[in-house]
Parts: sequence; C-alpha cells; structure tokens
Amino acid sequence: MSDASLETRAKILSVARTRFATKGYHGTSVDSIVKGTGLSKGAIYWHFSGKWDIYKSVLHAEAERIKDLILPRDATNMDVPAFLSDRGKLLIDEMTADMECRLLWIRIGLESIGDNPEIKGFVFSLSNALVSDVVAILGKKWNNEGENLSLRGIIAMFEFVMHGIMLNIGVSVSAEEAKQSWDFLVRRMFGGKN
Repeated sequence: MSDASLETRAKILSVARTRFATKGYHGTSVDSIVKGTGLSKGAIYWHFSGKWDIYKSVLHAEAERIKDLILPRDATNMDVPAFLSDRGKLLIDEMTADMECRLLWIRIGLESIGDNPEIKGFVFSLSNALVSDVVAILGKKWNNEGENLSLRGIIAMFEFVMHGIMLNIGVSVSAEEAKQSWDFLVRRMFGGKN
C-alpha cells in the first residue's frame, strides 16, 4: 500500500473511531464517516467493504493498542501481582486520558448484550484473544496449586472489574480512587503471592 493509501485508511479509521465512540455501531453510518473524512463514498469502499469491516478494523486497532500498553515486553523477572497492579493503573490512566477509547470499550460492552450475534461473537473473540495473550505471558510465572480459580478465570475476573471501573471513573470515583481500589483488589487477591 502506498503512503497516500495508508494515510487515507488511517484518516477513515480515525473518523470512524470518533463516530463509533460517540454514536455506537448502530448510530454510525458510512455516510457520517464519509462526511467526517471529506472523502468520497468510493474512497471509503476502496479501503473497506462496509461499516462492519470499518468497525472491526477500529476495534482490532484499539485492542492492539491496549495490548501494547498492558503486556510486558519481557516477563523474565516479573512479579505477577505487581504487574497486574501496575498495568491496571496504566489502563485506568489511559481510559481517563482518552475518552474515545473509554467510550469505545463501554459501547462494545453495551452492544454485545444486544441481539446482534455478529457483534456478540466479535466482542467475545476480541475479549478472549486479549485474555489469552495475557494468560500466555503470565502463565510462565503462575503457579496455581491449591487455587480454586485458573489464571484464565482470574484474568477474566480482573477484566470484569476493569469494565466496572471504566463505567464509574469520574462518576462515582476519581481516577486516583479507582487506582487505589484496583491496587487493593490485586494485592488482596494474591496476598503477596508471585
């Protein structure tokens, strides 16, 4: 792909990200993306087969961005509780600083409870891939002897808690309070265990 083509694709995804964050999948039309980019509808369809393709591309890019933020580059000397505490706080900071990112993840959750099986399947797949990537890295450092919950279950539980935090930051809790609560939960859950 040429530089101009990559720039056009990036522009489409940027406008679509804003639209999907503010209006959701169902509230966003290809026409609104066309209008926001100033491109022709043909240019949009040159890069994407339709709204669903644009939506999946935006969400894949967001998932990759979040993975880059939270996954360690090197797990050699990692302390699992400290890692989960630190990366959760980073994620809270990101969700506080980037409202579009936060809105996208909240809307994804809301739209996945709707009756669209395609969205449900896609969101399940995204979440499962993220949890699997975290488990693959932390699994090397994890010893779950005597535990009632697998590492996958624990990571999924932390994901559920983080969704609740995202909904409440700035509403019923400040970002600092959210980070303190997150740290408490992680430390309490692991009891200082590596």
